[in-house]
Amino acid sequence: MILGIDSGSSNVKVATAEGVFQFTSQLGEWRERNLKNQFSEDDMEYEYNGKKGFAGTLAVYESEFVRQMMGSTKAHEDAKIRTLLAIHRFGGLNNQIVVGQPIIQHNETEKQKIKDMLIGHHTLTLNGVTKTFAVDRVEVAAEGGAIYWGIKTTASLVRIIDIGSGTVNCATIADGRYIDKDSFSLEYGAESRKSRDLTLMIDSIIAHTSKTWSKEDVVFVAGGLGEEAEKQISSYYNEAKKINIPYVMDGDYHFAHPVFANALAFYNIARGLYDVQR
Repeated sequence: MILGIDSGSSNVKVATAEGVFQFTSQLGEWRERNLKNQFSEDDMEYEYNGKKGFAGTLAVYESEFVRQMMGSTKAHEDAKIRTLLAIHRFGGLNNQIVVGQPIIQHNETEKQKIKDMLIGHHTLTLNGVTKTFAVDRVEVAAEGGAIYWGIKTTASLVRIIDIGSGTVNCATIADGRYIDKDSFSLEYGAESRKSRDLTLMIDSIIAHTSKTWSKEDVVFVAGGLGEEAEKQISSYYNEAKKINIPYVMDGDYHFAHPVFANALAFYNIARGLYDVQR
């Protein structure tokens, strides 16, 4: 099965042929419970490699040590667990996936670490259901930059601001070519600092990007704050707009919230890489 998986530190976003899905990323320690009500599929109790844990909303409500692993790389165990939970819920027995990595650490060493931790057979029990599945192929795309291949634009120069919970990825594509010198990650996000003043955070994003970007550039805004940030960013960049990527589900076209921009881009890339004609 083909999946695009954006294992963010706030929410895991998944795109498949059936549409787009998300669940909260929080993980926490397991413990025996007297009351075992399950309110939704986002209440997740899992066991992997002999280790039990709570995930999603169950971790939020029932774990004492809830964690949201953030940072400039997804080459860590928590990102692996988030991704495997997504495959258990939305994948099949054999899976070919594209996942993301922040621009700042999108190098061959970190990409290989991610591939090594995901490729192979995995047995995961989730809410009492045990599945053994294979991850046959993994490719690692640049968060933010990959979004370009999911949007339609006639502009020869495109800038993308992808606001995540842990990082902000700022990408530049010129004539369909990724421009590394004008692309970078800011090592903060919507949930990674003590201050919750998003207005100041967006001002900081504008200040950093304006060092090399022009006010007249075409700028697309993605991420969970895509809609909220669009107005403020467009007050500086005249051609700024949020990203709504189209996708097909049940034979009809839909437009996804900007939070799904990376996952849908990863899915579109996966279809091309893995020769899927559907």
